[in-house]
Amino acid sequence: MKSNDITVIVPCYNHEKYVLQCLKSIKEQTYKNFQWIVVDDGSKDNSVQILKEHQNEFGYTLICQANKGLAQTLTDIIKNYATGKYISICASDDYWVPNKLEIQYNFLEKNPQYAMCYGKTYDIDTKSNILGVSDCSKYKSGYIFNEIITQEFHPPVNYMYRKETLKEFNFFPANIIAEDFYMNCLIAQKYPIGFINEILSYYRIAELSSKRDPMKLLKCHENTINIFQNTEIYNYAIQLQYLRNFRILSLYKKYKIASLKYGIKCISLFFKKDFTISIYHLIFRWIKC
Repeated sequence: MKSNDITVIVPCYNHEKYVLQCLKSIKEQTYKNFQWIVVDDGSKDNSVQILKEHQNEFGYTLICQANKGLAQTLTDIIKNYATGKYISICASDDYWVPNKLEIQYNFLEKNPQYAMCYGKTYDIDTKSNILGVSDCSKYKSGYIFNEIITQEFHPPVNYMYRKETLKEFNFFPANIIAEDFYMNCLIAQKYPIGFINEILSYYRIAELSSKRDPMKLLKCHENTINIFQNTEIYNYAIQLQYLRNFRILSLYKKYKIASLKYGIKCISLFFKKDFTISIYHLIFRWIKC
């Protein structure tokens, strides 16, 4: 067996409450032939201390750096350190089922047509209670570019990528904050993606205070969709994104003007339920603002 069939990357940022659970799930993987890199991206809590305490026990390479952001961190690690044929990334507040790597490695080895693969996940809360299984009714294998760019579904973030595929697309742009959506769109436009109908991971629903700025995230999705203006699905995809912006921003007082502007942009979708809900928020919820 070749060494370093897989490179596992754990990016950590202020997850002192969760990172040990993440590390243990990787240590307990049934598939052992992987390179393991943990990188702390400028945490301000006790994450670094925890990572240093368990480095020898678990056997990972630890890199501690000033904050660069997730996209730049992943690019740097994959380009400069990763030796595996496959790349799998686990956020430090999530964790994996014991045979996650084994299942995905065997799947990609047997199915060379797929550039990456994903599976089902449990959604969990901040205390690791299982909230349910991700809605997998639409998950499938194949050429799923249209489904991904319109966000008909978002594959759970338990991917395993072929490293050569990430290299082909020049990894992740610095400062992008929806790096998985960006990369999934690029890959899905050119290659089929594999779906494994098994639970592979536990995805933690973030605390409200730790969620990203909704405007920045939505703009990132919008900018990614704009890359594909020459595709047949683009006009519909960008209209759906405008509607998504309208709906989400209508929940925030400080974004009500921006929300209204997006509502005007997606007026052709006025018949959709989300449009009606957004109008309700703007007229009745914030009428006194």
